Amino acid sequence: MLSLLLCASAWAAIPADTVPQEGTLQEVEIIARQVEANTLRLQTLNFGGVGQVGGSIEGLVRSLAGVAGSDELSSQYSVRGGNFDENLLIINGFEVYRPQLARSGQQEGLSAINPDFVQFLSFSAGGFDASKGDKLSSVLDVQYRSRNTDALPGQQVRAGLFSGRVF
Repeated sequence: MLSLLLCASAWAAIPADTVPQEGTLQEVEIIARQVEANTLRLQTLNFGGVGQVGGSIEGLVRSLAGVAGSDELSSQYSVRGGNFDENLLIINGFEVYRPQLARSGQQEGLSAINPDFVQFLSFSAGGFDASKGDKLSSVLDVQYRSRNTDALPGQQVRAGLFSGRVF
């Protein structure tokens, strides 16, 4: 049996002749959503052509605070002085092992992420929980759009100095 005394505020006066009532509470369900304080969440219709060379997601990430890249053509980035291989990339719930295999000067513009199919993007530059694994610098979590053809981009042409796409 649980004894419970409720009042409207901390300053409410309770009369002296009031007798506390005892009763049984019904089942209470508490639902909460965990807030990740150090995570940047973006929802987009289209990441292509955000203002960087090639319109890549890595170029967008390099424009955030605390993130640096080796040069503008590389898809590699480091976070807060860490190394390039200390970043975790998750695409649709699966960890991508060594997403930047490009050697210096070879295959520099390649990316593991297709920016035309990205629906949600979460980036955390440190302060993430242990469920994300053993990476030290950052977590980039990418969710692609569903395979529903209405949600995918259609009838688009993009041309740039270094890349081009046709849908």
